Amino acid sequence: MSTGLSGAKPKALSAKAQRFIIEYCVDWTGAAAAQRAGYSAKRAAQTAYDLLNDERVMAAIEKRMAIYSMMAAEAIKRMADWGRGDIKRFLKTGFDGALELDLSHPEAQEHLHLIKELTQTTTTTMVGEMERTERRTTVKLHDAKDAVHKILQIHGRYAPQKFDHTTADQPLPGSNIYLPDNGRD
Repeated sequence: MSTGLSGAKPKALSAKAQRFIIEYCVDWTGAAAAQRAGYSAKRAAQTAYDLLNDERVMAAIEKRMAIYSMMAAEAIKRMADWGRGDIKRFLKTGFDGALELDLSHPEAQEHLHLIKELTQTTTTTMVGEMERTERRTTVKLHDAKDAVHKILQIHGRYAPQKFDHTTADQPLPGSNIYLPDNGRD
């Protein structure tokens, strides 16, 4: 509600409204966010509607999401890292000369975003009276080829694909037009 005074400071949001903003940014579900913020479950949907139509609330949501959003340049840099990524950053040579996974050193820590999936399985077997334990680690990096492909698309390095939007490659209906030959052969 506007006071009509040009220099008037807008009314501060209540603690519940501030909590609603935090909760809303979690799952973008107004009624659920209103309930988690402490508003009445019975009126949660209406409360969320009212809050989401308040300019101050919307401005606060936008400000909060700006903290979490990724700029285009950052996204391209991340894809470029994936395109250049290799497993060497995460390997070291053990005492016996075998390669070992090492995520503890600073270079590996700095490049953990290159890892798409990491799984470890432990298998224990009995060999006679001795127990033998084997640990297998699988590391999958983000697809470098896919990242490079997307970067090339962003930079317009591919010719645009051509699509037939009219007939899905079928003949046009009524396209078989016969003209009289007027006695010509």
